[in-house]
Amino acid sequence: MQKFLGSLFVILATSMAGIMYGKDLTEYVKNLSDIRRILQMIQGEMRYTSAPLGNLFYDLSRKVREPYKSWLEKIAEETEQREEDQFEVIWNKCVDEQLKSLHLKQIHLIKIKEFGSYFGKTNYETFERTGSAYIEDIDYEIQKLRIAVESKKRIAGYIGIMSGIFIVILLL
Repeated sequence: MQKFLGSLFVILATSMAGIMYGKDLTEYVKNLSDIRRILQMIQGEMRYTSAPLGNLFYDLSRKVREPYKSWLEKIAEETEQREEDQFEVIWNKCVDEQLKSLHLKQIHLIKIKEFGSYFGKTNYETFERTGSAYIEDIDYEIQKLRIAVESKKRIAGYIGIMSGIFIVILLL
């Protein structure tokens, strides 16, 4: 009876590990989609309000959830204090500090940082075009990830169950 219960618990634990891995992959895609939506909101606010950057980011922070809220609030605060002479430095620092908890891949962090590198450096039309290009790049990455996530979730579930069965066979 103990062997049976132990075997069952081992299989359940490894299966849950596979399921949790799949859930993490889905959450990653959701986080990247949220960031894309925020970048589009930034672009839209700049297009229609022409508000100062500090106000723009503070207003947007009230429309999003954590950790994006604290990220945008930090950008607004740093922009208002303007200790740094370039907005790009503030943007990159806030991306590194505030979005660390999302565990984004380096390539995705670079795309987010590059989006912010055009604030104040170019005219609005150039910012609009380059910003749209970065948003399209992120859209493409999200589409690739969505396709990969579905197959990886299935594989993770199968590997979880099979590794549990393998461990049980080794222990018996």
